[in-house]
Amino acid sequence: MEPVVLHHPSDHLFVRHLGLTHSPALAATPVWDVDAMVALGIQVVHVHFGFEHLTPDELRAWLDRLRDVGIALVHTVHDIDNPHLEDQGAYHRLGAHLVEAAAVVMTLTPTAAREIRSRYQREALVVPHPHVVPLEELARRARRLPVARHGVYAHAATLRPNLDVELIGRLAGAARAIGGMHVHIRHGAPATVRQRLADLVTSAGATVDVGPRPDDGELWRRLGTAALVVLPYRWGTHSGLLEAAHDLGTPTLAPAFGGYGDQGASLLDTEDLAGSMRRAIDAPPATTLAERRRRRRSIAAVHRYVYHQLVRTVA
Repeated sequence: MEPVVLHHPSDHLFVRHLGLTHSPALAATPVWDVDAMVALGIQVVHVHFGFEHLTPDELRAWLDRLRDVGIALVHTVHDIDNPHLEDQGAYHRLGAHLVEAAAVVMTLTPTAAREIRSRYQREALVVPHPHVVPLEELARRARRLPVARHGVYAHAATLRPNLDVELIGRLAGAARAIGGMHVHIRHGAPATVRQRLADLVTSAGATVDVGPRPDDGELWRRLGTAALVVLPYRWGTHSGLLEAAHDLGTPTLAPAFGGYGDQGASLLDTEDLAGSMRRAIDAPPATTLAERRRRRRSIAAVHRYVYHQLVRTVA
């Protein structure tokens, strides 16, 4: 019999692509309502992200209640440092509470596991990021002729605090020799920063589109027709955008911190931007549909094993 597991957030693409079965009733359960979880017989709650709105006291009370009712906690550390927050203090305290209380800690890369060991003295089970682009879409693309690739793509989107605006400007200048850069900015992004970035990159020869969030099909098109996708961040740990680009066979260039290198990105040399770009383009990901399918099966198997072991221990 399968353990009854609630993921949070249950509707996130990462969770949907773990290869596990989720019932609609469980997915609709409010994770912070422990009584509701008890009523549905939930045995394990697996927290990924989406907890930064809580205060440390609120989170501790929730963790105490989980322990009291015998619901096991699994926590996957996606972001050691939150890309959406400038001040990391409260987020780090919340993360410390989750890592301390979890029966099992997971993360996505060996680099992140080493950082968790150093910060929290906990061993984290490394389970890689699943595919982002749906397998059905990858299968359709595998039946088509190879696409023509051109230029460099930067998905600036909402201009999160960890985005390095100055670096994007420098990358745009360096990209002229390899087909130029295209930058997407969401129209709801802060107006002052949006205009500053647009001015920087257009003066360096890049094109910019300011508009709504592209739907998945459009995002896959942009990632899948670029010669290179750049991740111009000031801090960060892991990237789903990176995984989506690799799903589509597009190389990525990312900073030399966090787990980006473990995820397969080429690492950025800030003293040699053009050279970094050329080296990244010359080393495309060796990702195949078969490999992504194997990875999904392996990820699902590890999760099921962990849940079964936890339920057996509690019982």
